[in-house]
Amino acid sequence: MISVLPANKRVGGRRQLDYHQKKLENPFYNRKKKINHFGGLRTTITILASLTVISALGWFVFASSYWKIKDVSINGLDRMSNDEILKMVKNQLAGRNWIVLPQNNLLFFNQDKFLSSARDKYRFQDIRVRKEWPSKLIIDVHEKTLACIWNEGDKYYLTDSDGYILSETNPLELTENTHPLISNESPLKIDDRRIQIDTSYITSAAELFAKLAQKATNEIKISRFVVDKDIDTIKLVTAEGVRINFSTKESLDRQIEKLLLIKREKMKDDFNNKKYIDLRFGDKVYFQ
Repeated sequence: MISVLPANKRVGGRRQLDYHQKKLENPFYNRKKKINHFGGLRTTITILASLTVISALGWFVFASSYWKIKDVSINGLDRMSNDEILKMVKNQLAGRNWIVLPQNNLLFFNQDKFLSSARDKYRFQDIRVRKEWPSKLIIDVHEKTLACIWNEGDKYYLTDSDGYILSETNPLELTENTHPLISNESPLKIDDRRIQIDTSYITSAAELFAKLAQKATNEIKISRFVVDKDIDTIKLVTAEGVRINFSTKESLDRQIEKLLLIKREKMKDDFNNKKYIDLRFGDKVYFQ
């Protein structure tokens, strides 16, 4: 007969342990971890969704026609044609900034680059760029004050009082005689969009133009002024061809008084037949 010893029974004075009823584990043995396939799928879906959103956003920002500049508005130009500024804008729209940023995209249009180019090329009093979302560019221009029309050879330029060229102009379009026309017959020619003679000649011509219009309306018809090799001299040429020499260093009011006095009291109707009248020498007047 087989007897079964109860668990933990003492045998021969020693405690007998029943190991069959124990759960024994090796602490140095790592169980295999269960792979959660659902967690991996969720991560993949999240990554794909993120890439899709980023791609869509990138397309919307960089390639969508929504931000493409479709309208360019220019305000404030009176003497210059809008076409010149539009040409500058179109040249920039055709390029890219930092290789990847399209300039025809309102988001990336480089205003500073455009303004720098415009200020280098034209002498504006002020020029600003505004972006009207999502696709309109507005350029506001404040032109500098025109002082004279400067002529060299067959070219005519609108010029400010500092001697800077504002723009080239067509002489056939100069219908209004509101500013003096100065022909440069000196050896000093325009360089880097600025006349090279002293600006006192421009100032004197403008002053003579205004004062004679006030004091001798319809009495002396001005055709143009001339600057040549004669130093400190501005020469007025009348519509009849009389050349009148003024000194830029003497009082123009005093010289105008002498001119009107001799014309009205001595020359009278013979005034327009003179070749030249020289007012540069104090109280004396020379003529031929």
